[in-house]
Amino acid sequence: MTRVLPASLLAAILLSGCTGGSGDPVGGNGTPTPTPTGTPEPTPTPSGCVSGGLAPGDHSVACDGFTYEVHVPATCPPAGCGLILDVHGFTMSGDMEDANTGMRALGEANGYLVVQPTANGNPASWAAADYPKVYAFVLDALTLDVDPDRVHVTGFSQGGQMTFAMVCQWPETFASAAPGAAAGGECFDAGGTPPTVAIPILQIHSTADSLVPFSAAEAQRDGVIAAYGLGAGTAAGSGTGFSRMRYENAGGDVLEFLQHDYSAGGLINGHCYPGSTDPGGLPNQLMSFACTPPNAFVYGDEVMSFFIAHPRD
Repeated sequence: MTRVLPASLLAAILLSGCTGGSGDPVGGNGTPTPTPTGTPEPTPTPSGCVSGGLAPGDHSVACDGFTYEVHVPATCPPAGCGLILDVHGFTMSGDMEDANTGMRALGEANGYLVVQPTANGNPASWAAADYPKVYAFVLDALTLDVDPDRVHVTGFSQGGQMTFAMVCQWPETFASAAPGAAAGGECFDAGGTPPTVAIPILQIHSTADSLVPFSAAEAQRDGVIAAYGLGAGTAAGSGTGFSRMRYENAGGDVLEFLQHDYSAGGLINGHCYPGSTDPGGLPNQLMSFACTPPNAFVYGDEVMSFFIAHPRD
């Protein structure tokens, strides 16, 4: 059964969880205190937790203080399966992330191994110090039957911030990225140092987000445009309650910005996953982050389609 907390306590928990990568609270415009990132850190050592191999199916792997939900498809293409790191937000878990993105089923259908870590704490919360450990696990997973040209990262809220951090710190590993409702833009925030490689990015955010205001997403978008040297945006699709803009340059670097007006109501409003059917009720789940239907697109489907369209060149 879904755990119910007083509204005032829940609001305090959720709002305190939307922090910058350094642990700084989100400011009044939703932008955390800038952390100058983008200069690659020393490459973490692979964790050694899955290098012995994993059979097809679902696995819970304990590694370096974290638990990772790993789905291995039944079959992989001759070049190997792709790999998707799919990171949850504050108060969530790897299982809750999958309940909203459906990434394990999408990975099975499209030939991608899916890694969904769970943060520590009660409620669970990511910190910048966790990023190298999660990245080390990704490096270890690359020793499985993985195509190095189809490695991608996505995440929601705090997980969206970690997605930006992966792009900023280790862009040479990832073919493309999809941050959603990101709690911070890392090196794309003011004062940051651009990444050494400009990988394709799909950014998703709601105009009705109560926890990470849309103005913060616009600042993150503009930071990517400036860092990549992208041109003026062109319309790349729209429908009831959403629109999509594409920004690119002559070299083929690209950002797609998918904004929507959907909401879950209550305290989080637009801080939700469009098209999610998560009913809530998983262990320790404070609430469902599914947007109230109808929604004209499905979050996980859009992310997977972007990844399929953007292997490493």
